[in-house]
Amino acid sequence: YELLDVGSLPSGIVLVHVYDVGDEEVIKKVNRISTVGDKVLIGGVYHAGVEVYGHEWAFGFTEDGSTGVCSYVPRCNVHHSGAVGV
Repeated sequence: YELLDVGSLPSGIVLVHVYDVGDEEVIKKVNRISTVGDKVLIGGVYHAGVEVYGHEWAFGFTEDGSTGVCSYVPRCNVHHSGAVGV
């Protein structure tokens, strides 16, 4: 995948970033197989974050160990891997 140049996008654009859940090789393999090598989305185990005004928001574990909606640096969620913007 190519890096997304968000500098060329209009201010206030909303992006969705899709990650493989966690960083386990078995999850990445399931996702590769279930998308036919990233060509067709049939299924898989994913996490998504929504980027708005330079912050990525997602539901999951927070820094203090609880759950809820939290903010991350866009495309840098440390709990998941392989962010792809759509």
